[in-house]
Amino acid sequence: MLRSKATLAISLAGLTTLAMGGFGCASKDKMAEAACRGGQVRYAQGSGELYRLYEYYPNSEVYYGVYNYKYFWHHGTGWSSGYRLPEGTNLDRRDRTLVDLPTGRPFTRHEEVAAMYPSLEQLRLAATRTETSSVAATEAYATVPTEY
Repeated sequence: MLRSKATLAISLAGLTTLAMGGFGCASKDKMAEAACRGGQVRYAQGSGELYRLYEYYPNSEVYYGVYNYKYFWHHGTGWSSGYRLPEGTNLDRRDRTLVDLPTGRPFTRHEEVAAMYPSLEQLRLAATRTETSSVAATEAYATVPTEY
C-alpha cells in the first residue's frame, strides 16, 4: 500500500511539472513534443493567438485534431469533419507530419500546409514537369539552326 501511494505522488509530481511546461517538452522531435504536450492547445507569445496541433496526412488531404480527436478531410468541392473518417478512407500513419495552426479549422490554412508538405502525387507531377521541360529544352537546343 505504501508503494502505491509513493508511485501516485511521483506521478502527480510529474504531471504537475509537465502541466507547468517542465522537463521533456522542448524536444527537436515534433512527435515526442506533441506526446509530451498531450495534444493540448497553446498560446503564441506576443500575438495571443491560440494554436492547435494537427496531424496532417498529405496523401489523403486529412487533418486530425490531436486536441479534440476530430478529423477534417477534403472531398470533391469542400471540406467535412467528424470523429470518424468516411468509409474507404485509409491513412498511412507513416506518412504524416505535425502542424501547429492558429485555427480550429485547419482547412483554412490548407494552401500553406500543402505547399510546405506536398503529397506523393504532387511530388510525382513536379518531377514529371521537370523532366518534360528538360527534354523540351534539350530538343529545342538540338534543333537550333547552325546556319547564320
